[in-house]
Amino acid sequence: MFVNLNGAFVSVKSDQITTLEQVKSVLSHTKFTVSEFSPISFVFNKKRWRVFKPLIVAFTIVVLYSFSHIFFLKSFSFHIFMLDYMGAFFLLFGGLKFLNIRGFTDSFVHYDPIASRIRFYGYMYPIIEIVLAYMFLSNMFIMSASLVTAVIVSISTVGIYKLLKQGEVVQCACLGSAFSVPLSWFTFFENIVMVIMAILMFFM
Repeated sequence: MFVNLNGAFVSVKSDQITTLEQVKSVLSHTKFTVSEFSPISFVFNKKRWRVFKPLIVAFTIVVLYSFSHIFFLKSFSFHIFMLDYMGAFFLLFGGLKFLNIRGFTDSFVHYDPIASRIRFYGYMYPIIEIVLAYMFLSNMFIMSASLVTAVIVSISTVGIYKLLKQGEVVQCACLGSAFSVPLSWFTFFENIVMVIMAILMFFM
């Protein structure tokens, strides 16, 4: 049996069939609760919101930065908001990945269809994000940046959706390997927002 501790989640992999009742019996004297996640995979939740705290903080920083620019302009422009949001998003999330590119790639290959086949793409992904950040923040080549964003984020989102539907518990690579955040529907919908913004920017 292999046990992988990932934040507030415990991933249990066993060569033998493990029932939900067996796991409940083992954890009956602990603070953990258990719920069925798939026939042979279980997720143990303990104050789950704390696991996503780094992701929520990063997302909040991006949103506050985007609104701050609008505040100084003293007039709301959805176009400028999207430019700032996408630029700040890629700058922050891409920068965190540079802290440990190898660690990021090790997680990224588990759900990105391209990185799972071409590992080198995982090493290039943070660089692509930083370049996209520069393009959005400097308002240069926006159509090209939007197209690339829509394509690469959509591909990654498909991989995320498949893993979530299968009930797999893996580490989200969005913040690199600096923080242990599990892949979740929060990540999925965050990517959907980025794809929608990219498509809107392409046609604006």
